[in-house]
This record gives sequence, C-alpha cells and structure tokens, in this order.
Amino acid sequence: MRVLLTSHQFLPKYSFGTEKLTFECGRELLKRGHSVHVLTSEPASLAIPQNSHWDYDYQGLKVRLFGLSVGETPDPLRYEFDNPDMAANMRGYIEEVRPDVVHVWHAGRLSGSIIKTAKELGLPVVFTATDFWSICRVIHLRRADTGELCTGPNRLATNCLRCYIARTNAPQEAKNKYLHKSDLELGLYTTLANAPILRSLGKGKRIRAVTQRIRFLKETINSVDRVIAPTKIMRDMLLRNGIKPHLLRVSRYGIETSHITAAPQSPERPPTMRFGFMGGIVRHKGLHTLIKAFRGIPALMPAELKIYGDTGRDPKYFEELKQLAGEDRRIRFMGPFEGEKVGWILSEVDVLVVPSSWYENTPLVIYEAFASGTPVIGTDLGGISEVIEHGKNGLLFKMEDAKDLNAQLLRFVLEPELLAKMRKHIKPPRSVSDSVDELEETYAELLIPRKPES
Repeated sequence: MRVLLTSHQFLPKYSFGTEKLTFECGRELLKRGHSVHVLTSEPASLAIPQNSHWDYDYQGLKVRLFGLSVGETPDPLRYEFDNPDMAANMRGYIEEVRPDVVHVWHAGRLSGSIIKTAKELGLPVVFTATDFWSICRVIHLRRADTGELCTGPNRLATNCLRCYIARTNAPQEAKNKYLHKSDLELGLYTTLANAPILRSLGKGKRIRAVTQRIRFLKETINSVDRVIAPTKIMRDMLLRNGIKPHLLRVSRYGIETSHITAAPQSPERPPTMRFGFMGGIVRHKGLHTLIKAFRGIPALMPAELKIYGDTGRDPKYFEELKQLAGEDRRIRFMGPFEGEKVGWILSEVDVLVVPSSWYENTPLVIYEAFASGTPVIGTDLGGISEVIEHGKNGLLFKMEDAKDLNAQLLRFVLEPELLAKMRKHIKPPRSVSDSVDELEETYAELLIPRKPES
C-alpha cells in the first residue's frame, strides 16, 4: 500500500507532538512493507523559496518539504485555510507518487486545500484531529479578547471576529471601536460582509475571511472518509462544530516508548520530592500557575521544581516567570531537551505537572510519563482529565487555581506512601504497533470498492 502522510512541519527540524506521531506512524507502516511518503512545509527561505520544494529521506520515509510562508501569500487570511498554490502542489505530488490513501495528521499552514485536492482526485482521506486547528484559527480555543476558553464559533461568528480583532497589531483605541460593540452590531458586520454588493466592491474582505474559514473547513472535514479523534473532548468539540457523527472515531494515540523504558526509574521515595515540567514555555501551558503553586510550599520542606523547555520561545513570558520564581533556588530552568532524552529526564523527576490552561488534546507528555511509571498532576480539563484518574495514577486541580495546585503538590510531600501507591495504578500507554493495526484496518476498509447506491 502506498500511503501519503501530511503534517504542517516535520522532523528533524521540528519534533513536537504531531510531528512525532506522524513519524512514528510512518515508520511503523514502513516496517510492515508499505511505501510511505510525507508532505510537509517550513517557512520559506533563501534555501527553499516560497512554493519550491526539497525532497529528502528521513529514516526511510520519503519527505517532500515545501517552502511556505503564509504571510507572503497574496491573501494571508484566506490562504491560511484555503491556499490554491498548495492545492496545485498537492495535486502534483499525488500524481507523482500515486498514493492509495492520504492520512492528514495536520493541515495547518498547508491549508484545507490539500484535503479538497485529494478528494477531487478520488482518494480516500483519513483526518486525525491532533489539535483544534479545524475549529479555531489560533488552535487552542482561548479567546484573545477575554482570555476565556471557547467551544468554537457562535452562530454569527462574532466571537471569532472579536478574537481576530484583539490579535491584530492595530492600536488599542482602534480595536476598541469594534470590541466595544454589541454582538448584534458585530453580527450585522459579519452578515453584511458576505452580501453580494459588498463582495463586488471588495469591502469586508477580512471579515469574510474570518467567517468563511469556519464554513470552508467544516465542509472540507466533512468531505473526508474518516475523522479520528484521540479524545472524547475532541470528538465532542467536532460534533458541536458541525462534523458529521458517522465520520468520527475515538482512538487514543499510540507512542514509541523504548527510549523511555530503557532509562532508570526514579527512586521509590526520594529524600527530596522532585516535581517536573516538560513542554512549551508559553502562556497557555500554565507554567505561571505552577510556579505560584510551588512557591507556596514552605522552604523547609524537601521539594524542588525542574522546568524543561525552550526559554527563548516567548522571551516576554519567560521574564514574567523569572519574576515569579524570584530567588527561590528550588526552582530550576533546565533549558530545551531532545525527544530521545525524555526517559532520562523523567528518571530525574518523581512527579510530572501539566498545568495547561487550554483543552489539551491529550498531551503526549502524560503518556510518556506513564511509560516511565511517573504519576502526573494535571488540570481538570479536556483530554488531561480523560487520562489522569484522580487519586489513582495522578491528581487533578482546577484550571489556573494556584491554591488548589499547591494542595496537590503538598500531598506528595506530606504523604510518604502516595508516590508508590500511584505508581502501582499507572498503566502503560498504547503502543504504536497497536494504533497502526487499527489504522491499517481503516485504510483497508476505505479501499474496498463501494457498491453504487440503488
């Protein structure tokens, strides 16, 4: 079988969750004798100009990487979700490699046009919703205007319009002219922007792009043959936002764990309780809440906090975190880490903390922690609370509630038997092999010729 996988970016330059999932799926398919190709992108550069490509081999996977900067397109707002250039690139690549099935692990930056192209060419398409890209332009469903979590566009998309306006670089006074309007007034804007007369005059172009993204991607995702949601919350969000129920399947991720299980486990009851954080040092990951909570542990109690992640990703936020940490020497910023070192990092941590303030679609770091026998404290929200069983394999706390998180941290410090007790209830995560077994069945099912409807 010839399989074409897509991801908005790929290894070796990028190695976040979606990239690792795409790679591990491709590598397992390759082991089973399938021919695997990957279509991906990275920002355009002198080495790879806009819409030019570079072919390379990554551990047996044949990768085609397109130079693609959405900001350099004729209409960045539109091309983010509907890019005719990428549609042409996708068409050319499909005609070249002739895949039997296309599996879209992510279409961000590449745009939904790659999906439409595959369907126009009559190919079966599987779409895995690794995040909320198909629902939300900023992916994490957290509104820029209010800071509140969101469940997707409302009927007139006024919440999306407010969020978009708040994220622009316009002066705040100019933004407020719109942000202070009522939903009724803004709803009139979104309605009129799509009226034929304004379309012909070219007015309301940006408002149209915000609202048309919703309809375009809903229709696009509904055109695929199978939608895989790794968590129940993802399934429910997709249903809420108009994805057809018969397309959806809940299927948890399988991950590669050999590099984790090969590392030693932390001691049963260390003299100092070592809490850890691994991930993006960005606001929606909630590290500020964790530092506030940890600072509430009395200095005489034996505890430390190790923070693993790239401190240069959001310098302004990192400065805020350093201010929160103050002179507390128990808090240590360990810097970025390589994926293959995760097992060794976890051997230096007794409890992992995932304090995210958005609907994490099951962060892989929790599965990695469980593979090493490490309990997790996480936000009682979204995919996190589907994986952590409070009081069994970890503890949950209220989102952005530093006082509640502090209480959960203190339990591990004050209850000598808690660490060993929770380790006994940790189950190993699903394997890549098991998840690819299921994917092979899905691919095969979609390749069976369908009888014409009578």
